[in-house]
Amino acid sequence: MLSDVQGQTSSGYRARRHPRPRKRRKLADEEPDVTMATETDPNTTNNTPVISAAESSKSLPSELNLSAPAQLRSTPPSPPDHTMEPSRTPEETAPPARRIPFFFLHFPSEIRNMIYEYALQWPTCRQLYAGYNRQINDFLRRRDLLAVDNNNEGHQPEERWPEYVQNFRTPTILLLCRQITSECLPMWHERRFVLDRLPPWPPGRARPMPVSDFIGRNTLQAMKRLEIRIQLGLGPQGSGWVWSDIACHLFGILWERNAFVHLQVVIVISYNPLGGWDTSEQEHLELIDTALVKLKKENPNVFNPGTIEREYWIVEGKRASRAVTNDKGELHAADDDSKAVHHPDPKIWPGSLLEFL
Repeated sequence: MLSDVQGQTSSGYRARRHPRPRKRRKLADEEPDVTMATETDPNTTNNTPVISAAESSKSLPSELNLSAPAQLRSTPPSPPDHTMEPSRTPEETAPPARRIPFFFLHFPSEIRNMIYEYALQWPTCRQLYAGYNRQINDFLRRRDLLAVDNNNEGHQPEERWPEYVQNFRTPTILLLCRQITSECLPMWHERRFVLDRLPPWPPGRARPMPVSDFIGRNTLQAMKRLEIRIQLGLGPQGSGWVWSDIACHLFGILWERNAFVHLQVVIVISYNPLGGWDTSEQEHLELIDTALVKLKKENPNVFNPGTIEREYWIVEGKRASRAVTNDKGELHAADDDSKAVHHPDPKIWPGSLLEFL
């Protein structure tokens, strides 16, 4: 009977086809070796590839659950991104606080006054003339070199004499705002401008350059405190003929218009130990005194005229004494030795005509 059943099965029944397994999505790191089998269907003419159970068990991993196709279709999780910034606290993620600006006027008045004292300074005559004196020295040096080249290589065009361009300007701190200007002006008006050196004297000129070429006329007329220090009796021909021109030119500018509160004129008279006091120096001294008296009497600032003070010194060798006038109006050294000082004293007479000869 068993043989009949086997014969019946082999003859009466057709071989049962295995169910076609669901195709799974290949992973990136898996490349299973799948052998395709072809089975011919008698009722059809197309050949359909099938996978046997044995081959399927070899190609699929044992731990893979075939009953859960969703696991096969799901993509593997991406690795963690370590480049992402770590989490921050709310205090760290909050925008930075805006920095409050600090203005100059927030400084205490004591600090501002210290800054004003540093920034508000009249230039000295040495600083005022230094730029153009360097230009003159450089020009003379180049001209000497050019003369040597002309003798060796032929004629070359001569360089023109350097022209002076006025570079004195109003201090910048006075141009910032009205409040700073109002705070600076009282301190600026207390500053004293001292004229104690002759202006540059270019070679070939009969006189030095006028002071107004270095400080404008309007600036001179707006000064509150001005001091001029004149030295007479210097050099073999004296220095009164030079200083009288400088002083009379300055007094003429102030005679047109002025705002000075105090004008001090210091006149230093140097006696020659051999020849004594030159009469020509006395004439130049009288010219200076006449111009000063005219300024005092005809001061254009009628309603608020400034104070004019004259001070005389007599130098004999290395001893300088305050000079006084006698009944005849003549100058002579004071008898009080306590007022005598050593000459030269850079604090009293920093400038000298001999520096420009």
